[in-house]
Amino acid sequence: MKDQHTILGIDNVEEITEDVIKKAYRAKLKTVHPEDDPEGFKKLRQAYEVALSELKNKANEAEYIIEDPEIASWIEKIDKIYNYFPKRISVDEWKILLKDEVCTDLDRCDVTREVLLVYIMTHFRLPGYIWKQIDDTFNIVYDQEALFEIFNSNFLKYVIKAIKSEQGWDYSLFEGEPTANYDAYIGALIKLNHEECMKESIDLIENSGIIHPTGEIDKMIYYTNIDDIEKATQVEQFLRDRFSHILNVQYNLAMISLYKENFDQFIIDCDTVLNKEPNHYGMNVALARFNVIKERYKEAYDILNKLKEMSSNWNPDKEFTETYDEAVKGLIPQVIEALDKNTEDDNIKMHLAKLYNKINEFEKGIKIAETINIENVNLIEYYKLLSGLYYINLEKSKEYTLKYIEACEEINQLDKIDLFYERLVAIILNLADKTEDKSSLEVALKYINKAIEIDKENLKYVFISLKIYKEMEDYEKCLALCDYLDRELEEDHDRLDLYKMRIDICEKLKSINLILESYMKLVKHYPEDPHGHIVTLNMCIVANDQELTENVLSWINAYKIESLELEFLKMKIMLLPDNIEHDKVEHVIDVLSTIIALAEDNETEHNDLKDINQVYFTIAQAYTFLEEADKGLENIKKCIEHLTNEEDIYVANQLMANSLQQIGDYISAIPFYENCLRIIPDSIYTLSKLMNCYVNLDESAKLLEIAERIIEIDSENISAIFLLQVLYRNKFKETTNQKDYLKAVKYGKKFVEIDNSAYANFRLGIIYELGNDPINVVIHLEKAMQFREGLVAADYTELIIKLAIAYKLLKNYNKAIEYALKIIWIPDKTNHPKAYSILSFCYQQKNEYKSAIHY
Repeated sequence: MKDQHTILGIDNVEEITEDVIKKAYRAKLKTVHPEDDPEGFKKLRQAYEVALSELKNKANEAEYIIEDPEIASWIEKIDKIYNYFPKRISVDEWKILLKDEVCTDLDRCDVTREVLLVYIMTHFRLPGYIWKQIDDTFNIVYDQEALFEIFNSNFLKYVIKAIKSEQGWDYSLFEGEPTANYDAYIGALIKLNHEECMKESIDLIENSGIIHPTGEIDKMIYYTNIDDIEKATQVEQFLRDRFSHILNVQYNLAMISLYKENFDQFIIDCDTVLNKEPNHYGMNVALARFNVIKERYKEAYDILNKLKEMSSNWNPDKEFTETYDEAVKGLIPQVIEALDKNTEDDNIKMHLAKLYNKINEFEKGIKIAETINIENVNLIEYYKLLSGLYYINLEKSKEYTLKYIEACEEINQLDKIDLFYERLVAIILNLADKTEDKSSLEVALKYINKAIEIDKENLKYVFISLKIYKEMEDYEKCLALCDYLDRELEEDHDRLDLYKMRIDICEKLKSINLILESYMKLVKHYPEDPHGHIVTLNMCIVANDQELTENVLSWINAYKIESLELEFLKMKIMLLPDNIEHDKVEHVIDVLSTIIALAEDNETEHNDLKDINQVYFTIAQAYTFLEEADKGLENIKKCIEHLTNEEDIYVANQLMANSLQQIGDYISAIPFYENCLRIIPDSIYTLSKLMNCYVNLDESAKLLEIAERIIEIDSENISAIFLLQVLYRNKFKETTNQKDYLKAVKYGKKFVEIDNSAYANFRLGIIYELGNDPINVVIHLEKAMQFREGLVAADYTELIIKLAIAYKLLKNYNKAIEYALKIIWIPDKTNHPKAYSILSFCYQQKNEYKSAIHY
């Protein structure tokens, strides 16, 4: 039995499943805590991860059974050419196989495609032109949506990328026996990126009997790095003799010459590369590095600036950045020396200030720039310089960026001005974030739209405008932009951030359908990312949608997503009123306690828990269900003990109050809510919770005060509006004060304005009834009848009675009779006497005495 199983205590278990591993891990966590036994906890965690990983690998190795004998025979032919390398990379060999009947028969080609893809899962080292042949036959890219339903998304993304890619291994350069293990060779080359695998990979490459220039380059670099000069020199000479005609080989030979400080050879190699490709990025950076070594800083600086100017979307690597910084730092003393000889030369000052700007020495740059006479220099360049130098001073940077933009626009110098529109927008958003002042967002939008006008192909600008609209809370516009970006982005573009933002926007729109639509996009392409699952599960909890919750949980379990936040939400779902089972609550508490232990351990992977306080609160809820309120409150107190900043204190008081309210201790909860209001006086959430306490304590005066306060902050708050119309109606019943009646009507109307439902109209109708206004009673109760499906049976019965009475008062006896008869049709006979009374009276007024006597 393996060590990890022994550590977990499952070495005697016959069938080890994921549930067995997780249950054993949780049990062990009760006795092994990260604070008390960090080494023991680390070993336990490693054993848990290894056990899960092995289980997953075992599942993936399950044999795939091919039922059609002809397809099975065809796959055997595929396997034969795959394992004979010259045939594997032969267009003609694949052309013959892909014309086989099992590929062209419409009834079987989908099955053949599926079988081939299963085979390719472990046999995927193919040239790009073979991938394209396979796609031409089986329409993999075209049918990818259907295939994503069947295959692992990461595997299928790899296949689609391989089909579309114009680059990759040059398989024609491989040399070796036809049946040699080329896949292992390529795998070893890839593993060289991991330091711990280098020696093993080099040994495999050396002993493979296979030659490829990439492998020889890697060997040369490896032996050079470990100072095995003899082997490194042998491989270098081999490359020069056999592969010096290949540009990448020549480049790497030049790099080795530079590394060994064999500068004469470096110049020869460098010239060879640059004669073939003058703009070769790596070679130019290396040439600049050579010039820095030789202290020819101006030459290095000019080479690197030329590289920057050639790229419209500049993203330098570490080597470029370090070389550039050294060139600038080396150049600065030379420029200072020139300035000492010409102290009034403003162009030299500009040059020096620019150099300081390039290495982020802003204060030195500003000090020089302040001495420049702007009449002697290019004003636009001066504004551009100051825009960068005031990088840390956002207000100043904004001022000079605007001046630069306005000066460029004035003379119609618009080349690359979109980059400064983008910079200005970034500054504005930064300032808005620091000051929480959103009034400048319209200005930011104006300038990013200008950038879009100049470069309509740059979707980065559209993404920025999406973020601005999100800050402006224009979620409908955000949604439209999300869909636009989804259409316009290249097929292989990473959409993860876009889909995550879309799901967040749909959450703001409170649309279950839109959240689900976004969720399906996210799950389809990025099923292992927890974000979409988290948002959707939260939505399920709010909507109390049991069926959807089960579907989401099944997807999460299918993808085996590791996420503390998801584990927390699973437990939270188990505590929902419709799901809670008494005998499982202890298990929930154990899991939640484990989540807390893992969240507090810095080495825990997938630690995405959003708020540990919420876990304590959920434990408190679980103990409340078990009628162990004291233990529940203990968990809330745990998140109060070491708090210092106001935000944390606010959250802790909120949780404490919520916990007390959960157990029905409304009087004790009130002071904690009041503590919250001292920190955030206008918190609608806290005021609503406090209002709920007073509802349960039946304190009308306090309720009126709090509800009115909520309305001052949020005039559309439907809970407060509903409560106010009820409170003022009740107050009018007690006082008969006309002011109270008018306020009840005011809030009743507001309730209908926001929620024109049966219930809202019904509530307004009964207010008018209290004020002896039968006309308005009829208007609103008839509206309630239109939407009566939204009423409970008792309210529906009362609605009919009140309509009958109102029509009776208005002397509309036919309508009164119509509604009174509806009452009689209701099986519950409680209100039948009222109906008989109305019917008798109405028929009497109509001189229909026979019917009057009958009722």
